[in-house]
Amino acid sequence: MTSNSNTLFFGNSLDASCILGDLQEFRNYIDGYLKNESKYFEEEAHVDLEREFLPLFSETFPPILHSSLVITSVIFLETQIRGISQALKEKLNLKLSLRDLSGNLLDQFKKYLIAVADVDSAHEHIPWDDVSSLFEFRNCLVHADGILTNYPKRKVIEQLFNKHGLELGEGELISVDSDASEKALLISSSFIEAVYRCLLNEFPK
Repeated sequence: MTSNSNTLFFGNSLDASCILGDLQEFRNYIDGYLKNESKYFEEEAHVDLEREFLPLFSETFPPILHSSLVITSVIFLETQIRGISQALKEKLNLKLSLRDLSGNLLDQFKKYLIAVADVDSAHEHIPWDDVSSLFEFRNCLVHADGILTNYPKRKVIEQLFNKHGLELGEGELISVDSDASEKALLISSSFIEAVYRCLLNEFPK
């Protein structure tokens, strides 16, 4: 792998931006479709009681779709984190790898940037709290089916929703709507842009 920062960081920052843009475009497209479907069911569709048919599509599918976008955004960030860490290891000839550090993946990455690779600006200029909360949001969806009851990091998720003006939903089940998936993508974009900005400032050549 070349040690040129343009190839390692600038090129990959553009690629990451394109991927997030594609995800946002997909979210906008499918969200518009679902809103049209919802409007159709509200204004034109009629329940045929003899056939025992209920128009459940508009009630059950949107949360699944928007949950998948939250999960996808975090998977994307995890891929970026591993790629950036490996690039730093090779560029700086570091002995330690990401997996040698303690904590979850995000904790490992923060330590790797600041303590191992000496990217000092990463401590102050990267929105660690928001992305950490996003990871917990994803974890709850994947490991607890979006149910907050007895979830260890419940307060973290509640704080994330309150901070960004999102509706948490009624009861113990997280309501993942269009606003939630959009915010997940915005947090992902802010995080990845900040990471690459720090890297390019630290390694301009």
